[in-house]
Amino acid sequence: MNKLLTMGAVLSISFAALNVNAEKITFDSGNVVGSSFPTLYSKINLENISSVKVIAGDSEDSINGKFSTIESVELVFPYSDNLIVKGLKRINDFEYYGTVEDAWIYKSLTVRMNILNDSSGGDQFDIAVFIDEKDSNIGEVQEPDWESIIYDTSGLLVDSRERKLADTTTVKFEDKDLTLNVYKDLKKSNSQSGIDVSIDWLGHGSADTLFELWYPMEEIYKHKVIAVKITEEDPLDPKVIFTVLENGDYSIDLEIGLVDLLGSSGLSI
Repeated sequence: MNKLLTMGAVLSISFAALNVNAEKITFDSGNVVGSSFPTLYSKINLENISSVKVIAGDSEDSINGKFSTIESVELVFPYSDNLIVKGLKRINDFEYYGTVEDAWIYKSLTVRMNILNDSSGGDQFDIAVFIDEKDSNIGEVQEPDWESIIYDTSGLLVDSRERKLADTTTVKFEDKDLTLNVYKDLKKSNSQSGIDVSIDWLGHGSADTLFELWYPMEEIYKHKVIAVKITEEDPLDPKVIFTVLENGDYSIDLEIGLVDLLGSSGLSI
């Protein structure tokens, strides 16, 4: 994309008044593949996994922006009952463990989930399912016996949250109405993250674009867009100012020229 960010105005305002509620982050899977391992119970058909659905809690209290827990993971199969495990606990920078009782034909299964940032900046996951053959205390996490693995799946986590409008503004540019819509949640796109913007310019068309920011990929769920405005001191290149609420505590204003934003969207002037 073109010129991305002018770190001009930085504004801190009321900490308490702008606090936001914790939210659940929902993901679906992309490029998901799976492998089953032979067991004594070959009647369970775990072929051709359809998808993986993940719900993570808010990352506010976690380390380095990672989720402190995974609320639920659901493996969706076309030829078998889905496997749902809840309350996976984080045990290090990338591993989460959980157990599920009375799933398929097993008394207890252990589920291990790894989440790693891949080279493109996305969230790559790997989930392994084991027969739980160890005696342990309730809530105790134990390293599973890899000889008891029955299933493994991997893929890319895809943010599946509904697109929520944060603010909209309209300006006359080149004698035509131009409307910017900005959305509450920051967005990932390949190796980039930033503000999700849609543009509707009368006579020129409509387009979506990403105003790139510097936040690490794993931290974008902690920040929210709350406003957008356009200043017209320079009628040839008005300035677009986005207001982002960081960590639910304070806001900053981020500026880019409207011409640059249009260029990043592919709309011609």
